[in-house]
Amino acid sequence: MSKTALHWVGVDVSHLTFDAAIASPGQHADAATLKRVASAAFDRTPEGVQRFMSWLRTKLPEQTPLPARVVMEATGMYSIELTAMLCKACPELSPAIANPERTSSFRDSLGLRNKTDRLDARALAFFGLERCPSAYEPLSQHQAELRALSRSREGLIETRKAHENQLAQNPPSDFARKTLKKVIAQLVKVIERIEAEMRRVIASHEDFKRDYALLTSIAGVGFVTAAVILAELGDLRRFGCARQIGAYAGVTPYRNQSGRHDSPGHMSKKGNSRVRRAVYMAALSAITYNPIMASIYKCLTSDGKKPMVALGAIMRKLLVLMRAIVVSGKPFNPCGKACEENA
Repeated sequence: MSKTALHWVGVDVSHLTFDAAIASPGQHADAATLKRVASAAFDRTPEGVQRFMSWLRTKLPEQTPLPARVVMEATGMYSIELTAMLCKACPELSPAIANPERTSSFRDSLGLRNKTDRLDARALAFFGLERCPSAYEPLSQHQAELRALSRSREGLIETRKAHENQLAQNPPSDFARKTLKKVIAQLVKVIERIEAEMRRVIASHEDFKRDYALLTSIAGVGFVTAAVILAELGDLRRFGCARQIGAYAGVTPYRNQSGRHDSPGHMSKKGNSRVRRAVYMAALSAITYNPIMASIYKCLTSDGKKPMVALGAIMRKLLVLMRAIVVSGKPFNPCGKACEENA
């Protein structure tokens, strides 16, 4: 079916309910049209989804397949769970989960003065109508499990660091100091158990096990970095080129030029921050233990690049190298050429 013939259903998701609104081909997102857009609220349950489907069919032309797609913002498990229910009820809806930063910018461009769930759903419908976002690709069971473990580990490490900072301030209460020490010790044990479970998940899946071995063959890429890459990016072969993987992680250069003003390129940071943090730590290690990356870093700083700018370049090169190694299927060889043709 032609994209121009599709109706787009904007869905604003919350904990218990979701609001839905329909934008039809030929409509424009002006104030008058937004008021007329059909909308309704439903429970975020399988029964609520069935009622949504019944409502949707009364609002659309009687065609097979249903001439509509759904778009919603990323709201963690709420949007993922609703997407699964919608796909089960009507696969042709091909729900899209959009980046909240982009949908928020689009909504602001409409000049809306109020913010309600129903209004957000209407704005999302027109976002879908104008941008035609790609359908959400659900994670495999193994990737979803590894991602949950990886993100839990990250949260616990942040909590542990916060408690260690409190303890470093030497609170005057002896009881407080003892409590902090106990909590830190417990967190260390829990983090160790989570890391052991992450290793088990990686070892139990043949594709993960193979890609993990390839990633960790790169000097500077250890267990944590490889696990985060697998959890957040999955199969690196799905990125068509090196630029795509860099953009996804937000490590590509960002240029700010206007008139005579032309600032030096900075890292865009518009991408997966978890991948960025993991690759940053790997880059710090690589400039010490990876001769190739150390040489590149030294050349960049010798040419006048600031250390953080040079480190950003190493982050990009590491991501490109990771993808190239996985695509080639061969472990990293520091004495050879790193699959430039696949980068």
